[in-house]
Amino acid sequence: MTRYELTRMIAYRLYEHRQGGPGSPFGDWFLAEELIALVESVLQLLLEILPSPAPQPPPVAEKRLDASPAVADRPVEVQRKAKAKPKPKPKPKKLAPAAILKLLEKACAKLGRKQVAALLGYASASSVGRILQGKRRLTPELIEKICEGLDEAV
Repeated sequence: MTRYELTRMIAYRLYEHRQGGPGSPFGDWFLAEELIALVESVLQLLLEILPSPAPQPPPVAEKRLDASPAVADRPVEVQRKAKAKPKPKPKPKKLAPAAILKLLEKACAKLGRKQVAALLGYASASSVGRILQGKRRLTPELIEKICEGLDEAV
């Protein structure tokens, strides 16, 4: 299920719940998007807080008891050698939305809002202002864009 389909389904359920009362389809859609963003951020926090599962030990090779001693020493399953994998690219730091806003404020104080907007690829400084005022939602893509653009500058 895509994000769009999930948003559509939640917005329709919200519409049904209010039974044509005060409100608008746009308001239902906006509320559905906000709900999905909230669930995403809670899940990200849980993934950061909860410990990762312990690594499983490799399976022990079984020996055949009914075979001759030379055959009994051989494992039943032959483990394939793993091919050399290229080193993964370092992932950008995952920061909380509050830390992202502080990073953005710090960069604006140091460089100016216009320069920060240029670093983030925006045409005007008003986009940065909307983020700082909380008028623009901090999506995971936006957080990653801010981290990549401002890590070097601040």
